[in-house]
Amino acid sequence: MTIIEKLAYGLYPRSEKLRVRIGRWERKRDTFDGLLEEISREKREHYISNIEGNRIEHFTDPLSNWNDIFRPIVLATDGMSLGPLRRYRETNTFYRLPEIRGKISLRDDVALDLPLDETMEFPMYQDPGFGEFYAFLPSPISFARMCDHGGNDTSGIISGLLHVYDAILEKLGTDKLLLYEATGYLGEDRLSVLEDLVQGRTVILVSTGAISEAAFKGFRQEFHSIVVPDARYFSTAAAHSRVPGIGLSDAFSTGLVSEKKARERATGVAEKHGVVKCIVTHNDYLDFLPRGIADQKLSAYSRER
Repeated sequence: MTIIEKLAYGLYPRSEKLRVRIGRWERKRDTFDGLLEEISREKREHYISNIEGNRIEHFTDPLSNWNDIFRPIVLATDGMSLGPLRRYRETNTFYRLPEIRGKISLRDDVALDLPLDETMEFPMYQDPGFGEFYAFLPSPISFARMCDHGGNDTSGIISGLLHVYDAILEKLGTDKLLLYEATGYLGEDRLSVLEDLVQGRTVILVSTGAISEAAFKGFRQEFHSIVVPDARYFSTAAAHSRVPGIGLSDAFSTGLVSEKKARERATGVAEKHGVVKCIVTHNDYLDFLPRGIADQKLSAYSRER
């Protein structure tokens, strides 16, 4: 019998109340006082409560204090600055373009688990103290692809980010990491650049796009899990991770899949590839959906009671 485990990751929709509150602060129509407490309370009383109630085994912070997947990294790092808004892939959301302006290193004065001036991105995460909690970071490969290089070469940017990520995980005191690949892996991409980051850590790699054997050329480590967006890439995930995963819930559609149907699909894919344990999740983070729909998708695939 295939063991099915659930993963919830990435940016999660804010409540309307919190969205309005943050918007008023950003437009300087409200003060910063109490904002971090409101964010923390919403994480704890809504998202974390749902994680516990649905018995979701693997999860990240809902990142309610992150405006996009790159901004906290930029704010915590020397050698980068926030540029203009850019459309995030083919969606109706935007991100501040990271601009590389020099040598990349983690700022000495940033305590990632404490507030920083009037900056809502810190603390970066709120560890609930139970379960398999993972620090969420965008893959250095897609980060380098989606930033303004400022004349710096790609390999140098990735190398700098890897050192920053090492420092972040060390400061946070965790060896559990979820790497989010926003663009999938193109023909020239090589995961071997991530070897030192993966070694000795429990790492889940979520790819929202294509991933092939070619990307693993020279890669000698093993991920805890590689999560792929559909069954076409599952064999690659199974070959290079201990517990392969698949994104069965559509993060861009309000349509819902019943728990029974989802478990049947996941079991079918896993058994076809001789896999005894499989992670199921959404095919991208759920911030593209209304909160109510995201809540329903979060409750799907939960372990049978």
